[in-house]
Amino acid sequence: MFKWVTLRSSALLLAFSLPWDFEAVVLVLGFMITHIKLGLIQIVCDYVHVKKVEVICSVMLKISLVEMLRCFLEFLL
Repeated sequence: MFKWVTLRSSALLLAFSLPWDFEAVVLVLGFMITHIKLGLIQIVCDYVHVKKVEVICSVMLKISLVEMLRCFLEFLL
């Protein structure tokens, strides 16, 4: 239930926020990363039924989120 509420609230905040300054851009990127992370974790949990494959997918997901965050920060700076 907590994941669902967090996913929906981050989507709403992402949709209604307007990036006016650097802090707002960082906030929007934070909500976007959170939204992407929770959505992909939910997809892996729902559709992957083999435990080893689920663990591998979750590790790869965490690595790709770190790389995505690095690319966003590189773009901003």
